[in-house]
Amino acid sequence: MRYQIEHFTLCDGWVNTWRDDTDAPVTFASYDQALKELNDHYSELREEVQNGFIDDYNMSDFRIAKAKT
Repeated sequence: MRYQIEHFTLCDGWVNTWRDDTDAPVTFASYDQALKELNDHYSELREEVQNGFIDDYNMSDFRIAKAKT
């Protein structure tokens, strides 16, 4: 079973917006791998908010779900 990180979008609801260099959707072999990547992403976002580069964000806009493929 594979997992993906989904982002809530107003137009499409929950979608996997994470892409690799070939524009293919990114999935993870385990929930723990996806969670590590999502936590790393949260850390990067927090730094960007603290440095004034982006507006604050809502962590509930992201989730880990079973990949549909």
